[in-house]
Amino acid sequence: MKFFTALPWLFLVIVGCSADPEEAEEVSEFEEIITIYAAEEEEEGELRSDQVYDYTQILSVNIGLYEEPGVMVLDHYVAQGEAAHIDGYYWYNKHQKMLQLEGFCDDEGCFYLTESYKGENTGYMEFTLEGNSEDAFWSISDASKERETFKATVLETRVNDDVYVEDHYYTFEHTITIYDGEGDVEEEALNELHVSFINEKYLAFKIFVIGRNAHLGDVGGVAIIEGDKAYYDNAGEEDWDVCKLTFDIGDDEITVHEDDCSGYHGMNASFDCAFELVK
Repeated sequence: MKFFTALPWLFLVIVGCSADPEEAEEVSEFEEIITIYAAEEEEEGELRSDQVYDYTQILSVNIGLYEEPGVMVLDHYVAQGEAAHIDGYYWYNKHQKMLQLEGFCDDEGCFYLTESYKGENTGYMEFTLEGNSEDAFWSISDASKERETFKATVLETRVNDDVYVEDHYYTFEHTITIYDGEGDVEEEALNELHVSFINEKYLAFKIFVIGRNAHLGDVGGVAIIEGDKAYYDNAGEEDWDVCKLTFDIGDDEITVHEDDCSGYHGMNASFDCAFELVK
C-alpha cells in the first residue's frame, strides 16, 4: 500500500485514478488467497510460513480524557504463523500532524504500536478492535504508568490499494458581545474547522466555536461523505452526548448545520457556521 498526502489541486485527479476496475479485481484476488489459505489449513493442518499477504486498515480513533479524534492508517504485513508487522501513520484532527507508527499485532488481535514524530518517539499504545477493551491505552512510552484512554473503530479495510489524505483549515471571523458588568462590549472572534478528506469517503474533523459572552464549543469525529455533503451522527449513550452534523462541501467553503449538539457547546454558541478555506 502506498500512502499519499494529496496536494489540493491534485486530489480529484488522484482519487479518480484510484477507482480502477483492476483494483476491484485485487480485492477479489485477496479474498481468493484467504480461501486458499483456509483450504490448506484444513487439508494440511497448518499454513506455510513463507506465504505473505498485506492489507491496510483505516481507523477512527479517540485518545485521551477528552477523546481527541484522529484517523489512523495501518499497513499489515502478515507471514503465516507469525505476528503481523505494522507500519502506519495517524493524525490528530486538531493539530493535523502526521505521526509515524510501527509495531505488531499478535494472533489475538492486540496491537502494540510505537508512535514517533520526525524520528523521535512520542508515544506508545496498546489496543484491540473488538469491544474497545478497558485495557486499551495510549502513554508517553511503554514504560510509563500514566495512561490515557484509547478507542479505535475500523472505517475500512483495503487491499493492495492507495490511501489518500488531504488536510485543510477553515475559519469564520465574526463579532461577539461580552457583558463586562456595565454593558455589552464587542470583541472579534474566530471559529475554526480542521478537516482531513480520506479517499473521498470520510471527513475527519475538529470544530472550535466561540459565541456571545465567550461561550465555547468543540466537537470532533469522522463524517461519511455522500456527494457534496458529509454526515456525522453520534448517537451517544446519554442525551447530552448526542450530536448530528451535516457538512455542505464547496470549493472554498464548508457550511456546517447542527442538529441538537447542545451538550458540546455553551448556550450562546453554535456549530452552525459557514467556514471559509484558509489553506
